[in-house]
This record gives sequence, structure tokens and C-alpha cells, in this order.
Amino acid sequence: MPTLDTYRKQAKQLVRWHRERNYSIGEKFRLLERYRHLTDVEALNTPLPLTVAQEIVAVEAGFKDWAALRIAADSDPISTRAEGEPSFLGVVPILFVRDVTKAAAFYVDRLGFQIDFLHGNPPFYASVSRDRSCLHLRFVHDPNFAALVFYLLTAVALFRLRRLRPDLPRPVKAVGYPVLPALYILATGFILVVLLVDKQQRLYSGLGLLIVLLGVPVYALWRRTAR
Repeated sequence: MPTLDTYRKQAKQLVRWHRERNYSIGEKFRLLERYRHLTDVEALNTPLPLTVAQEIVAVEAGFKDWAALRIAADSDPISTRAEGEPSFLGVVPILFVRDVTKAAAFYVDRLGFQIDFLHGNPPFYASVSRDRSCLHLRFVHDPNFAALVFYLLTAVALFRLRRLRPDLPRPVKAVGYPVLPALYILATGFILVVLLVDKQQRLYSGLGLLIVLLGVPVYALWRRTAR
């Protein structure tokens, strides 16, 4: 198990989140039986001393209270390792999804997971678990077609400048040139094609492409007036 010092830092972090009015603290409050009725707003308006934060950390770790956690941490051989000695006890991968509610429902209905929490309305962050496995789900927006076009053009410009201006100073090196930039161009181009042919993304991708193309005559006009 983690060291006792790690748990102390987690408790101090909860206090800091509460002071910064981070709404995610509401779910932490509700881990304690006496705070189950609190909404996120009410939790922010409820005092959070360090002792309560430590109790929350202990309950979240599966212990009755902070005293029980201290006893377990003191008796655990791994937690008594020297400070700074590396120890990997578990990881929680974060999956990026377009719909947190539907993704959580998929893990529950199809894979037998249970929902630990859903943050936000509509949810933008969630945790699902089964046995000793845990996954976090994070909402991300749909890909920005116009932004991807400029990412691709930036990589193309790398090859163009290397050919036209080989004498330019280059304090920042392009790692893996030319293989990695070429692979990046191919991958980004593939994503752009997929977004253009996908029925759900076709309209927005087309509008993004139109916006990019409208910039061509504007750039040509700017070049003419700049001479």
C-alpha cells in the first residue's frame, strides 16, 4: 500500500481543492455517511478541516477511519520503504470518450463493471471498476477538422523548408526526421479523410474545410499588398 506520507499529501490536496472551490470535492464528501445528503454546492460551503479530509482519504482507501489506515500503513512492509524508493502498486488508465454516460453504461451492461462516480451534469468525468480493475472516463470534444488541417500543413512545411532553406539555423530538432514527420502526415491525412466521409462528421468537417479554403484568397491578398 502507499506510504502514510502519501495519504497525508492526498488529504492536504483535498483541503486545497475545497479552498479552490473545485466541485469534484462533493463526491469525496459523500464517501462519509454523515455527508451523503450534500450536493456539490453544499459540500463547498461545508468546512473541511484536515482531520475530515484524512477521514475521507482513509474511507476511500477502504479503511474505517484514519486511525485504522495509520495502523495498516505502519505494519505494511512496502509502505515502510525509504522515502523516494520507487514502488508501483497500481495504475488507473484514463480513456477519452465522446459520451461519458454511454461509455460508463457500456462497461456496466456489457463488461460487468460498476460505476464509482459520475462528475458533472451532463457527466464529463467518471470512474468504473470491477474487482481490482479501475478505469476513468474523460469527455473530449469531437476532432477539430480545421485544426487538423493546419497540423498537417505544419508538418508539410517542415519538409518544404528543409528543401528551400537548408541553411536556416534549427535550434529545435525534428526527432525522427524524415520518417516520423512523414508518418504523422499520413496518419493526419487519414483522419481528415475519415472525418470527411463519416456521415455524422461530414457537415462540420466540410465547414471546417471551407473556412480553411477561405483563408487562401485572404493570404494571397495580404502577400500582394505586403510587396
